[in-house]
Amino acid sequence: MNLIKRVTDRSLGNWRAYLAPSKEDAGASEPASESSAEAAAASKLPVVHRLAIIYLMLPVVIWLVGWFEWWFGIPAALLVALALWPVLRPARMRLNWQSTIPYLRQAVRPTTLFLLCISFAWVMIGAAGGVFDIHNFDWYTARSLFLELTRGDWPVQPLPKLQAYIDTPFTLRHYLGFFMVPGLIGNWLGAAALDWAIPLWTWCGVALAVSMFTRGFSGWRLYAATAVLILFGGMDFIRTVLFEGWDWINFQLDLQGWPGIELGRYHIEWAGNRWGVIIQYQSHIAGLLWSPKHFLPAAIYTLMMVQLRRHTQFLAVCGVLFAAAPFWSAFVAIGILPLIAALVYQNGVRPFLRWQNALLALPLALLVAVYLLSGTGAIGRDWIWELHEGGFVTALKLLVTLYVFDFLVIAVLVLCLQTSLRRDPLFIACLATLFLMPLYSYGDNNDWVMRGVMPALMLLSYFSARIILNPTESTARYRANRFRVLYGLLVAALGIGAITPLFDLARANNNHDFSVLRHERLGPEYSVMGGVELAHPRYHVTNEFPYWFFRLLRVDAIDETSVRGDLLAQAKYEVYLEGRLLIYTREPCAEEEEGLRFFLHVTPLDPSALPEGRTHDNLDFFFTRRFALKIGQTCFAVREVPDSYAIGHIKTGQLNAERTAHSWMVNYYSEAYRGKLLAEAGEPLARSRFDIYLHREESRDGNSQARRRLLYFKDGCSAEDAEARILLQVFPQNTADLPKGSDNMGYEALDFDIADFGGNANGVCFAVRDLPDYRILRLRTGVYPFDGDEAPAIRIELAE
Repeated sequence: MNLIKRVTDRSLGNWRAYLAPSKEDAGASEPASESSAEAAAASKLPVVHRLAIIYLMLPVVIWLVGWFEWWFGIPAALLVALALWPVLRPARMRLNWQSTIPYLRQAVRPTTLFLLCISFAWVMIGAAGGVFDIHNFDWYTARSLFLELTRGDWPVQPLPKLQAYIDTPFTLRHYLGFFMVPGLIGNWLGAAALDWAIPLWTWCGVALAVSMFTRGFSGWRLYAATAVLILFGGMDFIRTVLFEGWDWINFQLDLQGWPGIELGRYHIEWAGNRWGVIIQYQSHIAGLLWSPKHFLPAAIYTLMMVQLRRHTQFLAVCGVLFAAAPFWSAFVAIGILPLIAALVYQNGVRPFLRWQNALLALPLALLVAVYLLSGTGAIGRDWIWELHEGGFVTALKLLVTLYVFDFLVIAVLVLCLQTSLRRDPLFIACLATLFLMPLYSYGDNNDWVMRGVMPALMLLSYFSARIILNPTESTARYRANRFRVLYGLLVAALGIGAITPLFDLARANNNHDFSVLRHERLGPEYSVMGGVELAHPRYHVTNEFPYWFFRLLRVDAIDETSVRGDLLAQAKYEVYLEGRLLIYTREPCAEEEEGLRFFLHVTPLDPSALPEGRTHDNLDFFFTRRFALKIGQTCFAVREVPDSYAIGHIKTGQLNAERTAHSWMVNYYSEAYRGKLLAEAGEPLARSRFDIYLHREESRDGNSQARRRLLYFKDGCSAEDAEARILLQVFPQNTADLPKGSDNMGYEALDFDIADFGGNANGVCFAVRDLPDYRILRLRTGVYPFDGDEAPAIRIELAE
């Protein structure tokens, strides 16, 4: 019994320790002294930081167990848990109910409730993790990823309709830290669970960030620090008015009632859009509103590093935590790297030389890097002065204005008010990141800068709040007039910077209705496949993993015999028709395919399905990110045929970039359309290797049009038949009607290949050749033999 009691006391005491705030969590408003700093460095991590580590590492553990073979994933996940256990385990405590009451009081103290409530309010303002529908590309992609994780088996193999056309297995490739936990819940409970799982997971991350940012503050300082965190942003309002014009802001104020407040319809954080450059230093509200998958890891990682910079237990697992950072956001991980270097410089290498960092950090980083970097070589990148229309000097001017108004003024004031920061490696790394990252552009929207500077901006806001609300210098010094001026200027700069996130909230309100979104009602357009028309799936799908990585993943090879679509043509591209979807595929695919154009004409089975005067749908499209993708060495173009009519005839091919030449791919006639044309044509004019019919196209009002066609038909078509070349000579009643060059022969030669004007579909060869408009005396037609000799001719008299 004593043994059972001791085990019970120890277990319950351990869990109770998580509810117990440490002395640091209770938080004095003044920083710890040097003597207490050493003791704190050897103590257990504060509860909020332990919860933050669990929040960051839980998605990685789920990924290891859910995506990899059990013999690798489960031991790897257990190894990660074992490495973090010395940091996460609670202090041993005896169990007695009387001592529990103070801890419960601390857990529900007004300060904690306030932080939870303000975090919840911020999440709601930030679209509730996307549950409030803001029609934005970022959230379209995020919802597609959530639903991909929810709908199928793990590891996710998206693009189900294209799997049969790729000769190697492939899987979803994306930084999934923000998505794994809600995705797992949705996979277990259904898509409806995402409606509450996503905002709940977002709220947990925001609550951790707010709690860490405000540690050490109490009373009014706590509320002020929260305001600094939420409203922090650059002085983009002034920069935009001075250098891009007031019209760019489009300021209007209409107080006729919410939501009729027009504060602006433009995203003023963008700099350089008018000159071919995309740079943005994103405010905290904009980060949570549009991309919490980047903002949350940036905030949590940065605040942990600055608050635990000398904590031995944190430094012992710092490498493991950083190895998982790219799984949350590769760009944020790049922004964190200078801060890691600053910690190494400040503490030396010795605190990092623990078995966790030595044995686990590098393999985990390699695993994540292979997953995220495979197949990303085609993403656009360049130096900023090579992108700017004005060249190097103009680009430099743009950078200077961006630096001054987005961070330099605040940074200089912070340095003047706390000169010791000049020797702080973290602050120096923060400034270096903000200065250097905009020199390079990477990604379609330059996520290199927009996401990469998030940790540095979080650190700058943290130092600003500490200096304003918790000055470390003597009180007498702050009573001096010059320090009062500097203090006022810093408060004013932060106040002007708060205009930027407010503009973004107004922009979101003006452009979106914030209706409640139900994930269970979202259709297949919210998927990587559906995103073909909105995004480039090559960023989310790859088959270019190394062989050993595919061996670790639970991904089966694609069965090439499982092609469900009809193969319409094997030309420059293989063309398949699957339901209403046309799939063009080619392997290997050259990079110069970008910019080429496909022509696509679709004739309905019933012409009345189209508006008056139209005989076909023109669905031409470019081989661009809207319709095309590349997976490894395989190129795809995907075009959906409208479902408002049955397909009769499909004619398609490819134009070059100048639209001066084209290559045929297919003339496809559906079985129903073939039967319709043959029935309208009546009896064949001749029967030979191909049955030959004369068809007159009927107009909408039933009158015979001038256009006439010859139909060539054969059931049981062989490969030789499908490659046949047809002789066709048209003799007019009046030779003057012949085009120049043909009048000396007395006939017009319209020889053609079956594949150019029809083709072989399901063992039936069918081709349609339009005849000239003039009055025809007779036709001479036949099939050329394969030895190149003269074709056996069939003479057809036409009585007109």
